[in-house]
Amino acid sequence: MKVDFYVLDQANQEKSLRFACQCAEQAYHDQKQIYLHLNSPEAAEHLDKLLWTFRDDSFLPHHIISSELSIAPIQIGYHDTQPHSHDLLINLTNTIPTFYSQFERVIEIVFSDSDMQQLARERYRLYREQGCEINTIKIKTP
Repeated sequence: MKVDFYVLDQANQEKSLRFACQCAEQAYHDQKQIYLHLNSPEAAEHLDKLLWTFRDDSFLPHHIISSELSIAPIQIGYHDTQPHSHDLLINLTNTIPTFYSQFERVIEIVFSDSDMQQLARERYRLYREQGCEINTIKIKTP
């Protein structure tokens, strides 16, 4: 399994969510099934709205996971919601989801906040202990 840590150069939660939208857009164009994992229903609702508005010329079919089966290629969930897709997990929480291993690839987005970076280091260590192939990519945000 491949895990990519994208380290943004600015401490800003909103920019990390916008970057997650860009990652989802790229994966969607690559015909991947994407799951965005968040901490709460409120965070999922916020990301749901952001996926509609982060770019004027973009359409990303997505759905917040509920009890009904969704066929949208981009799914949003929280807590221990079991996703239906298996290509790409974009983890927007401070912990590793218990179901991460069912995905081919995981994206972790870290912004330049010392607390966030320390939590990311812990996730990095845990992924490494599980034998994952890990890459770190530094990103300059506008």
